[in-house]
Amino acid sequence: MAFVRSTCETTADFASPQSFKTNVWLAIANSCGGFIYAFAYWWGSKNIIEGRYTQTEFFIILISMLVSAQLWGQLFTLAPEISKAKSAISRICGLIEMGKYSNAPSGSPSHGCASNEKQLDLEASADGTSPPLPHGGARVIFRGVDFAYPARPGIPVLTGLSLSIKPGQFCALVGPSGAGKSTVLALLERFYSPASGSISINGLDIARHAGTAFRDDIAYVPQDNVLFQGTVMFNISLGARPGHNPSIEEVHEACRLANIHETIMELPQGYDTECGSSGSQFSGGQRQRLSIARALVRKPKLLLLDESTSALDAESEKALELGLERAVQGHGITIIAIAHRLRTIARADVIFLVDGGKVIDQGRHEELLERSESYRVNALHQMLG
Repeated sequence: MAFVRSTCETTADFASPQSFKTNVWLAIANSCGGFIYAFAYWWGSKNIIEGRYTQTEFFIILISMLVSAQLWGQLFTLAPEISKAKSAISRICGLIEMGKYSNAPSGSPSHGCASNEKQLDLEASADGTSPPLPHGGARVIFRGVDFAYPARPGIPVLTGLSLSIKPGQFCALVGPSGAGKSTVLALLERFYSPASGSISINGLDIARHAGTAFRDDIAYVPQDNVLFQGTVMFNISLGARPGHNPSIEEVHEACRLANIHETIMELPQGYDTECGSSGSQFSGGQRQRLSIARALVRKPKLLLLDESTSALDAESEKALELGLERAVQGHGITIIAIAHRLRTIARADVIFLVDGGKVIDQGRHEELLERSESYRVNALHQMLG
């Protein structure tokens, strides 16, 4: 107790002078406005008495000068926000220009660039990449990919990562935190470009392709899903392909695959139920299933799941797995999932064990249990937990 009292007294002795100095300067700053107003009225009254100005002229100048000074002062306090707004506008304009560039018709000025991209894609196919598939899922190939985030260029995240995923496969990426699993999904969406190596989807080297039309065949479900203010039908329809308005039957089919259709139908207003701000009307597991339905309504060739079943109970997760199996078998969707829960990854066609930015082993669940010590330890921890 004596030690605590001594510490508090020492702190008070140090803080009191600093607090006094701070309050003095704060008082001066807050009183400056009053002094300026007082000076303005004194100077104005003096000029009125001496006949230089009339009272009308005095009040016009007083209000104009002081009010404008206050407004300019408030404007300068918003300077950081103005800088952020400028950066945001620049990014939005860049996205708009990218969209125009990728959707430009053959007669547009960018036709020559499109021809170059086509030539690059043909060269990629000649290097051994398979040609695009008209139907079914996506074929994904990583070849010797090296990557480091721009904010940390000296810290490599992926080092020579290579993997191959066949169309219609259900694949899982497992490994410790920081191994590079989420980075693989970010590169597939081309949020970043690899420092070296190639990433191809159905024969298209996305790192060398300037357009973004390949994303129309990709659906992504993050761990922290977002629902917008509006009805259930509105939120799920947002996941449809650009320019396509999904029918009620398509929405119902996606919800059945995500095991959320019956839950929605039990609501008083069904699919016209308001989701509320950030989906506040639904539980975490229901929001995740709604996000998965929003992704499936696109009927993608490639579905990316980033811990998308973490908030589901065992029964809901099992029903969702059956729905995803039907999606794979019925539509040939290729699924790449990041999951730490053993139940989610045990049914995968192939599991890639990622560690240190590269794939150190791959195979089915039973195979990895036999030959991989790190995978076996991870599985035992989950079973014991």
